[in-house]
Amino acid sequence: MIITRYSFFKYFICCTIVWLGNGCNPSSEGNHQQYAEGQQVIHIKDKRGNHIVRLVWDSENTMIESDQQFWSKPAGSTTYRTEQLPLVEIQTNGLEITATTKVASWQIRFLDDTMHILQLGNSPKVIYQVAQPQTDKFWVYKAGREVGKTKIKNGMIDVDGYGIDLKIPAQTNAYAYTLLMMYDIPETIRFTLMIELLKKGI
Repeated sequence: MIITRYSFFKYFICCTIVWLGNGCNPSSEGNHQQYAEGQQVIHIKDKRGNHIVRLVWDSENTMIESDQQFWSKPAGSTTYRTEQLPLVEIQTNGLEITATTKVASWQIRFLDDTMHILQLGNSPKVIYQVAQPQTDKFWVYKAGREVGKTKIKNGMIDVDGYGIDLKIPAQTNAYAYTLLMMYDIPETIRFTLMIELLKKGI
């Protein structure tokens, strides 16, 4: 009986340590996660831990989950769908990415070290520009006026703009994170373009 209790106690302690280890693992609650082999996960939260968006992609699927909805597309498709209905159509030509919904089309273009975000129509209009003055810094402009910036420091991307202040664990900086502060662009378009840039490593 003593041996049985000792064995059970030892087993219980081991299970508790494993459970605590899994629960306290930074990667399980961090913004950048590795869920499955080859799968990339970025979960962005505000300072209070509230969910903003989760981006997941691998060789088979690309998935986006915001507070409002969930949309995804399989590999080889150009259409993101939500509840089986088409939501966003993606067209890619090199570094030029166009996202189209039933309402409007938005496009990302690169010129040297500057990213332009345009709303397409009869007369395309540049809404935002992102300049990269240094390797680890990106400045966001709207109509020539600075509205925010991102920088990387000690493995954290600092997103600092009007109405947003996030610190996101990341290995490298990217133009993609600047889209978080572009409020004039619909959320569906912003997050779709963001994951497209991240998938390209831009």
